[in-house]
Amino acid sequence: MVSKKTPKHSAIVTALHLTTAEVKAHLQPKWKLLCFSTNFLYQKAAFFDETSNHDAFDAILALLIYGLVFFPNLNNFVDINAIHIFLSKNLVPTLLADT
Repeated sequence: MVSKKTPKHSAIVTALHLTTAEVKAHLQPKWKLLCFSTNFLYQKAAFFDETSNHDAFDAILALLIYGLVFFPNLNNFVDINAIHIFLSKNLVPTLLADT
C-alpha cells in the first residue's frame, strides 16, 4: 500500500536532478493525482542524454519504467504513487510488480 503522504518537492528535485521550478510547473493534478507527463520526462531524459548527465538520465529513465511498466495508472502520465515508490528505493513493490 502506498502512503498517502505526498513526497516533498525537494526530494523529487534531488532524486530526478530537476529544478524546483520544473517540479512546480510540471507536477500537475490529473484525475485527482499529481503527475508528470511522460512527454516532459522524455524531453528531460533526452536533454540529460545530450548533455551526458548519466546520473540524471538514469533517474528519469528509472522513473519512466516505474510509472509506465511497473505501476501504470494513467495513460501518458507518471503519477505520484509511482514517484513515491521510486523515491522509497524499496525493491519489494518492484518485485511484486514483476510477479
